[in-house]
Amino acid sequence: EGEEDKHYITELANFFELPICNIIVTGGVSNFIKYIEFYNSIAENEDHKPKFILLYDNDDAGREQYEKLKEKKYNNLEIKRFFVIDSQNTSFNTSKTKPNIEIEDLIYPEIILELTNKILSKKKGFQKIKDKDFRKKIINTSLKFNGVLDILDNLKNEANPDKGLGLSIKDQSIKGGISNLFTIKGNTKMIKKIQELDIKYPEVKKFLTELMNA
Repeated sequence: EGEEDKHYITELANFFELPICNIIVTGGVSNFIKYIEFYNSIAENEDHKPKFILLYDNDDAGREQYEKLKEKKYNNLEIKRFFVIDSQNTSFNTSKTKPNIEIEDLIYPEIILELTNKILSKKKGFQKIKDKDFRKKIINTSLKFNGVLDILDNLKNEANPDKGLGLSIKDQSIKGGISNLFTIKGNTKMIKKIQELDIKYPEVKKFLTELMNA
């Protein structure tokens, strides 16, 4: 969907030495159909069908666009579609409402917390989120239902009762800032941490392997 998705996926795919496809940033899930229609039109005279793998956030907008595209036919393309998972591939057992899972939920929680705190530490007067508070929340399936960014935003407010509302972890600028800090190559501390977390969260590599080999 966005630049953050491309950055996270590229960094991790390179780290795990997975094949990397050409990742196209569409600027939002609502543009998927427009892009697919364009590529379908220019592939009309191709000898083979180009393959497109569409990655959707598992949120309201993602699910809506998934259903819209399912109703259409694109005879000149091979299309496979995936919903992003969280780092543990959590199954949310509910029939009334659906979860809000974005690309940040796929990334190892401990790393997302660390990078979020780096952002907060640069904001004047803001206190960082405590590891113990985050760990207690992130194992709660009912809280994970709304996504890691929602958990972080609420914990940020608890840590900063007077200033918390002045900044939202879910804002695009903050999400972009967290993503930009996620650099693996040459970062020995990050490499070591991911090697350890890969054992704790094997579903991350498993999902990326399936995605890149689809």
